[in-house]
Amino acid sequence: MAPTHSGLTKLIRVLLICDLPITAWGLAQLIQARQPALELAGSVATVAEAREHLRRHGADVVLYDLDGANPLALIGELLPGFRGKVLAISSSRVSTLADEAVLAGANGLVCKSEPVDMLAKAIEKVREGEFWVDRLATVRILESIARSKAQEDPAHAKLARLTRKERLAVAELVRDPRAGTAEIAQRLEIGERTLRNHLTAIYAKLGVNSRVALYDFASRHMLARELGLGH
Repeated sequence: MAPTHSGLTKLIRVLLICDLPITAWGLAQLIQARQPALELAGSVATVAEAREHLRRHGADVVLYDLDGANPLALIGELLPGFRGKVLAISSSRVSTLADEAVLAGANGLVCKSEPVDMLAKAIEKVREGEFWVDRLATVRILESIARSKAQEDPAHAKLARLTRKERLAVAELVRDPRAGTAEIAQRLEIGERTLRNHLTAIYAKLGVNSRVALYDFASRHMLARELGLGH
């Protein structure tokens, strides 16, 4: 069991795999800045070094940088005997990378262009057993779900009526239901009034009347699970 801070917060021990020295240093600093919630368990350059570290010292989450020489396919080599989670991180915006990372065995992928707070949140969420994908990947999955299920499920038919901007808003709102309107608007790089207009349209199209009801809609119709957002 991971140590706790003041008996309340579970410490998450993070092992970083990155063979790019400057990037590794920056990611290590971000993790260390999140103490006592996060602890840097170690930083290694290769999967082979990671396996040895995990055998000797363990970790709760492996943060796997895909931008260096370590290919995505090697994630599978970490998994035998490792009971923790693997979160991939990349600067790439290739639309299928999140899918490929999950298929390779990762519990999610976070893009380096996301806000700094998103990295800590992603680590925490995958440690809790949820999957994590960034906002654009979430929207792509939303669109895929809407197209494939609109004819067979009225709930997904409603989802198919949303515009792309409205889906972006839904993705962010469902991902972080506790965030305030101002915070969500800032993440989406739009004004609060614009977000409120989006919400009005979203509520009308989905037949809900609040953010709580929106999250409930997503949970009841399996959207949260399919998006890797939990319940």
